[in-house]
Amino acid sequence: MTSKLMDNLLINIAFKLTKLIFCLFMSTGFLMHPVNAKPIGKSADLAKDALHLTENNGALTLTVAQVSLPTVLKYIAEKHRFSLHLSDLPEQLVNANCTGADLPRVLICLLQNKADIVFRYQPSDANHQPKQTIAEAWVVPSTVNKPGMNTDETELPVPAPIEQTQTSSETATSTENRINKLLTQAQENNPQQKAMALGALLSTGRKDDPAIRDVLEQALTDPNPEVRVQALSTFTHCEGNDALAAIQQGLHDESADVRLIAVEGIKDDIALLQQMINDKNEAVQSLAEIKLQILAQRPSVEYIAQ
Repeated sequence: MTSKLMDNLLINIAFKLTKLIFCLFMSTGFLMHPVNAKPIGKSADLAKDALHLTENNGALTLTVAQVSLPTVLKYIAEKHRFSLHLSDLPEQLVNANCTGADLPRVLICLLQNKADIVFRYQPSDANHQPKQTIAEAWVVPSTVNKPGMNTDETELPVPAPIEQTQTSSETATSTENRINKLLTQAQENNPQQKAMALGALLSTGRKDDPAIRDVLEQALTDPNPEVRVQALSTFTHCEGNDALAAIQQGLHDESADVRLIAVEGIKDDIALLQQMINDKNEAVQSLAEIKLQILAQRPSVEYIAQ
């Protein structure tokens, strides 16, 4: 009897313990979420809130919080169902809050000072809807402020604020000193520093300065493609129609990035553009084709360069 009572007592205790443990598990929700389930709560909410593209009253709003630029662009392309071509964009994290009447305006806002974009639109329908639908887009790194350069290690001289009492002579001297510093940096051995200095020369407004022209022409044959890209970009902006020889040289460069800048610099030379539609790089081909379409005045295409 004693053994039987002991067995019954142990069974009763075990039953009560099992019931207690079950109640505890149910109250904490443990059984509702297995150990290997995907995390819920804050992590998922943060990921969801990091990237939004919404439409309200006919306007589009894009909100981005610390998401890489290629990820944002791919998300938008998938959401709006257009083909996207990216060319060497860095995986830098970006923040943005852009609102526009249509998607192209939102994209231009997103890419400001980060990249250049080319659109091909779908043909307008019979009703001639005012909003154009993107069929395809090409995105290439900006040559004015190219991402990925280490601005912490390479400081460019910034002109000090000009006091109201400063004379025009002092202002001219300050500008001249800044240009001289940029010219010196543009000839040093650090490729990133050279590229940044070449880009900064564009902001001086000295388009006819022979010293600037000489430095840019030398940089067009620099061993580093990043330097050649920036040199050609600045040269085409400064020289305008006089940059044709440099553009023709850039069209034969081994770097696709340089060839892209050269194609971008072509204004109305159909023969050169037709030559580049056979380029081995798809982005170069596409940009040349689109610029040819622009020259042919096809209304379904628009080219936007920053």
